Amino acid sequence: MPFWNRNGIGLSVSETQIAMVEAKRRGTGVEVGRYAVEMIGGGLLRPSPVEQNIGDLAQGRTHMRALLERFPAVRRIALALPDAVVRVLVLNLQQTPKQRADFERLIRWHMEKTFLHPLGAARFSYQVLPHPKTGWKVIATAVKQDIIAQYEALCEGREIVHIAPASFSLLNLFDPLIASHHVPHAVVAYWFDRSLTLFIFEAGLLNFVRVKEFPEGDASQSVSVLIREIGTSLSFYEGIGDPSLRPTHLFLLMGSAADPTLTTQLGAALPLTPVLLDVRQVVRKSPAIDPHEPLSDAVMSAAAAAVAM
Repeated sequence: MPFWNRNGIGLSVSETQIAMVEAKRRGTGVEVGRYAVEMIGGGLLRPSPVEQNIGDLAQGRTHMRALLERFPAVRRIALALPDAVVRVLVLNLQQTPKQRADFERLIRWHMEKTFLHPLGAARFSYQVLPHPKTGWKVIATAVKQDIIAQYEALCEGREIVHIAPASFSLLNLFDPLIASHHVPHAVVAYWFDRSLTLFIFEAGLLNFVRVKEFPEGDASQSVSVLIREIGTSLSFYEGIGDPSLRPTHLFLLMGSAADPTLTTQLGAALPLTPVLLDVRQVVRKSPAIDPHEPLSDAVMSAAAAAVAM
């Protein structure tokens, strides 16, 4: 953002609700001002990285107009997409292409090789970081262009100035809080709707990302499923990571799904020290909002996207 305390508008879209939030940075956190939520259902939106997401665009626009009535002057929006829509890959490269077109071709090749599915026309985003061992670490995302076009049509002429997976926006928001624990090797778990995203950090650098979408009707919010999926990811990671930099802590970003007893159960089942991240530590309400009014996970995601503009 050009100015640290400038208000931004974030939009979060999930299978169950659409949320629009006006928010601004406050120190290391974010303050939520106006917000509006539209509950959706009936299969209106089904996140997918390969197929159209919005089954009935006209119905989706009806919900969107209800939100925009609360934000009539909004022209620029930051969009938090469901994680399952976005292809994410972490690459370790000794050399990187100089031209963006060459870089995108390289990312495309690696993604199609990893996910065993052609991308077609896609919008790429990537961040390049120096790595002490491999030379360069690249964090890359891709979303199919026809899927983005649906979300752009949903916003009815508003400019989408920033697009990212919801977990990435929230991870950036929680980064100072996670860093305050001084844990260089860690797992961060983001759990929302029927989607679980796991990040593994090695020496403070992101080294692994896995997004798991659960079938409809699956008990995806059960503790046993969370333990199973984290265990599976750790087993796989042991084959590609440095054994001397094995993760020691598990940071849980679960929003309204958080259960205070969860850390005890996870600590007993996994070789990690669980830390439950409380959204109230980084997300604050403006004085105009009822302090007792709960903020949904979608509102949290939209607020995180708003300050990423």
